[in-house]
Amino acid sequence: MIDPSSKAVAWDRLKNAPGDILERSQKGALRLALALLIIGMFLTSAAVADVPPTAGDLTADKGSPQEVGTTIKWTASASDADGDPIIYRFYLKGPSTGDAWQQVQDWSATNSWDWTPSQAGSYEVNVWIRDGNNAGPDSWDAFKVTPFTVNPAPAPNQPPVADSLDPNVASPQDAGTPIIWTASASDADGDTILYKFFLKGPATSNNWVETRGWDASPTWTWTTSAADAGANQVNVWVRDGNHE
Repeated sequence: MIDPSSKAVAWDRLKNAPGDILERSQKGALRLALALLIIGMFLTSAAVADVPPTAGDLTADKGSPQEVGTTIKWTASASDADGDPIIYRFYLKGPSTGDAWQQVQDWSATNSWDWTPSQAGSYEVNVWIRDGNNAGPDSWDAFKVTPFTVNPAPAPNQPPVADSLDPNVASPQDAGTPIIWTASASDADGDTILYKFFLKGPATSNNWVETRGWDASPTWTWTTSAADAGANQVNVWVRDGNHE
């Protein structure tokens, strides 16, 4: 610039000289880099590690004990703080597995397993739980074990057995004589026994004819007539209502 007092030419540094601009640019870039680094460090430190799921209950839809042949549905519950999908694997240990843990249902999102025991005894059911972000497929993030007892199945119901069928008077009798027939039967299960009576003879054209339907009474009174004169047979059927 020109100094008016001396008319000499003097130079003064401009505020926005290229050097100043370069210096400010370098400082700005440095501040930006530091800011990004701080933000990156903050984001890194703020990231939360994935939390494995937690096992809840493992319950059966029927109380223990149950009988052999009864289907039992097992249901597991679990929660995951991160909202990750949870998968389940079920194991069984007891008489039917040689008292060793045996996988009965592989990893899946299904949290239930249906079991129909074929042997009586003491069992344990185990469920493994994981979310796929922690333990591998051969391990678990959490597990739950529940014991269960299986009783032998009851013996099949036995049909009743007819023991005897006797009249209250000896054969022969005169026509017109009332004759009381009494049947005897037994049932191993203590079931109520029903009786049905039939007659075959001259009055029925020698065909079996029902004379009294099913009833819990083991007796039937046959009032004979002249049409019954001759050889006759009386038959009784017995049943307990639990068989065909």
